[in-house]
Amino acid sequence: MQKKILMFIPVFPVLSETFIEREVDGLVRSRKVDVVVVAFRKTVDFRSKRAKGVTVYERLSITEAFKSLRFVFQRPARVLRAFRVLGLGHLYPFLKSVGYSQVFSKQNPDYIYSHFLSEPSTIALGVSIILNVPLAISAHARDVLEYPDLVKEKVRHAKFITFCNRNALEKAKELAKGEDTSKLKLTYHGIDISDLGSPNKISVKKPGKNFIFSIARLEEKKGIEYLIGASQMLKERKVPHVIYVAGGGPLFETLDEEIRKLELQSNIVLLGSTPFEDVVQYLNLADYYVLPAINTESGDADGIPNTLIEAALSKLPIVTTTAGSISEFLTSDNALIVAQRHATGLADALETVINDRELGESLSKKAFDKALEMFNLENNISELEDLFLN
Repeated sequence: MQKKILMFIPVFPVLSETFIEREVDGLVRSRKVDVVVVAFRKTVDFRSKRAKGVTVYERLSITEAFKSLRFVFQRPARVLRAFRVLGLGHLYPFLKSVGYSQVFSKQNPDYIYSHFLSEPSTIALGVSIILNVPLAISAHARDVLEYPDLVKEKVRHAKFITFCNRNALEKAKELAKGEDTSKLKLTYHGIDISDLGSPNKISVKKPGKNFIFSIARLEEKKGIEYLIGASQMLKERKVPHVIYVAGGGPLFETLDEEIRKLELQSNIVLLGSTPFEDVVQYLNLADYYVLPAINTESGDADGIPNTLIEAALSKLPIVTTTAGSISEFLTSDNALIVAQRHATGLADALETVINDRELGESLSKKAFDKALEMFNLENNISELEDLFLN
């Protein structure tokens, strides 16, 4: 009999988290486990019919909250234990966990599997204790580096916690010192290379010679301000280029104003939030890929950005930095690596790869091979299933 896995993902799907939708699709396709996703809302349309078919949207209504009070009377010891584990400082997540025990119980799960080591898995932890259902967690980057919550308690109670990059894994080990950290597993996200093939419908055009593409949410850790500086230098050096950056975010207006101030509108364009179908077309049209990521002062950083994996599988020469866990995948052997916060370094690297076609082809082939080896979707799903079934 299949184990039923309830995946708790508060917002699903999200454009910047396509790897989660791939994971759901892969688990459903494999059929070794029975999957249901419980979410509050979505921000984009589904790409996977399989993932859409197993997703239930349910916020905690007044009716469900009232019904959840039954656990206080039926399982007082477990409710009290959940309160003690979460603590008085997490009173609101505790109350949510009581309420969502009612929502989750309707699915009769054998496992509760929460994405993010922040508040979502805190709620899932409480539900797990109240319902006496095993807990598993998938941790990523920012949720570990900036917003980790009750890490010791989660390591103590969870059957396993997966991490998609070594940087986040090592940080969690530090935070969970004294607990059984053998439960913490390094499992890379899988990418389905068929998603990146030549699209059936062409709706975008190559904007010009030496087309450089980047996919980045416009926030500090993506370092786009330094890419703008690099573009200015390339223009001054009379190196023809056009850079498109796909992705919205809080810095859109600030960065767009800087582009206008430097009169770089014909060289660098912020596309804003871009459908994945268009992103794939740009990846197929691009000559080079760049991601000038940085580690912020607050400690926020990328893990291994999925966009770099997608660029590698699109056979693009890549220019990037050592931020986050990028160096687990890309090194000087398969990409041009520059210092963080270094516009001149970015300009030099882009100029180098533009002027040396043979170098670009060599780097892109090595990055492609490494991506195929590290981020095989079937292997990723198989590893995850083994954790659930063993």
